[in-house]
Amino acid sequence: MRRLTLAAVAALVVCCSSTQVQRESRAADAIARAFNGVVRPTLVDAFETACRAEIERVCPAPPCSRVLMQGVLRDCDNHWQPVFASYEAARAAHDAWRLTLIRCQDAGDAGSCSLDLERDGRAVVAAVTSYRCAVRALGRPELDPLPGTVTCARDGGL
Repeated sequence: MRRLTLAAVAALVVCCSSTQVQRESRAADAIARAFNGVVRPTLVDAFETACRAEIERVCPAPPCSRVLMQGVLRDCDNHWQPVFASYEAARAAHDAWRLTLIRCQDAGDAGSCSLDLERDGRAVVAAVTSYRCAVRALGRPELDPLPGTVTCARDGGL
């Protein structure tokens, strides 16, 4: 799996200038490409592979009852739900950040929205950290393509 970096996101806490807005816009674009092109496909593939493996474990010799199969799929969905929820939260936080960046660019006065950018930047960092913790809580740290360590609570949250 390719690695991606969010070092540019850490720069969000810095006061904004139009140059800063441009840099953050480029960072937002790179992050979106990485999450859409690397994280999401890898996550979906791992989910589907894990669910298929569980179906084969529970029902090694078909035919299996529809009720049994639905139960396995429901359990698999429930098991992976926190990871997908945290992924979607990271995506939503990124979208909010992107919209703020567009508003700042359109306003032509980056200083007037520096607090909004700082807030949205912190939200992106928190949501991505939550995703990183969720994949660890699932026992799948390889689904975290980000470098560096992350500190998670025992329950997988922040």
